[in-house]
Amino acid sequence: MNNLVIDLTHGGVKIAISLAKKGKNVLAFDLYDTLKGIDAKMLQVYDVELIQLKDLINFKGDMNVIYPIHMPLSFEEIKENNPDLNYTFQTHHECIRDLLNDWGDDIPKIEVTGVKGKTTSVFMLKEILIDENPLILSSLGAILYEDK
Repeated sequence: MNNLVIDLTHGGVKIAISLAKKGKNVLAFDLYDTLKGIDAKMLQVYDVELIQLKDLINFKGDMNVIYPIHMPLSFEEIKENNPDLNYTFQTHHECIRDLLNDWGDDIPKIEVTGVKGKTTSVFMLKEILIDENPLILSSLGAILYEDK
């Protein structure tokens, strides 16, 4: 199965690399055209292929599309690039949940949504909950301090 991670700005690079480390075939679409420097190199190191949606025409079989909940594209707009693929859709949050299954249930999780102040709010909560070592998934990527 192919896994297409959409939106590399809001944690997608970490998601793509984590999937690739698990031996999955991973494609990535830079929805906001923000991929730069070390993130681009890391995707190369883990054989994550950068594509445009029009490139979906070159794929066959199953395609798991991993997308942010705020994605400005509809599922139909994605499918129109290759209607013959067997699509499944999974939010970034659902994918992170699946990736964390191997880590156990002892990591506190809080989801913050909205228009303004999400990253600031999450980092303030991180400081309040510092002894619990919560995972942060924000526009800065996925952050977990393994040593307290």
